[in-house]
Amino acid sequence: MLVWQNKKCRRPANNLTQDESASIMLYTMEWNPPNECLYVVLNQILRSPNREQRLRPWYLYLKLFLNALFRLPALNTIVFRGVKLHMNENYIRGEIVHWWGFSSCTISLDVLNSDQFLGRTGDRTSV
Repeated sequence: MLVWQNKKCRRPANNLTQDESASIMLYTMEWNPPNECLYVVLNQILRSPNREQRLRPWYLYLKLFLNALFRLPALNTIVFRGVKLHMNENYIRGEIVHWWGFSSCTISLDVLNSDQFLGRTGDRTSV
């Protein structure tokens, strides 16, 4: 799979190297079964209490991935994130939160409220 992804990233945009582009593509890919997707596994490790020990094998990938993300153009805008859970008890308004993990966001409330993401009914929290 890595060779295949690297071939798809031969001419990356934004002055990324081929490997940097492939690191982003690998992170965003959907795999089967879904719980083995790179982004699922990595975020579980980032959110675990013993993340320092469990992250060691990921250091080289994270360095490549973060370098790629930092080379992308900055976007100065408001973004939205939502989850299909009631999380008001977990967070207090105005407090600083350390968010251990990479999370997708959108600049569009219509996208956030679509059924694919947050939806319009049931328990939901948006930030």
